[in-house]
Amino acid sequence: MVREINGVRETGYIDLSSNKLFESPYYNLLQNDLVLVEPSSRKAKTEDQAAISQKVSFALTLATVAASIAGIFLRN
Repeated sequence: MVREINGVRETGYIDLSSNKLFESPYYNLLQNDLVLVEPSSRKAKTEDQAAISQKVSFALTLATVAASIAGIFLRN
């Protein structure tokens, strides 16, 4: 979280799984607070797997198209 007070920016971290969550000075949001949310490791892993799947799918599509074109022109 980024908060600006009297022209001075300060950053803070809030652990939503902590017992002391409600004691944090950043628990209550103020006007113009900027909240940044880090993705969980599970979310990051899922995104990596999706990117790999897209690349493999694209490569297989290119191979299929190349094989089809080769089959058309090499048919004698």
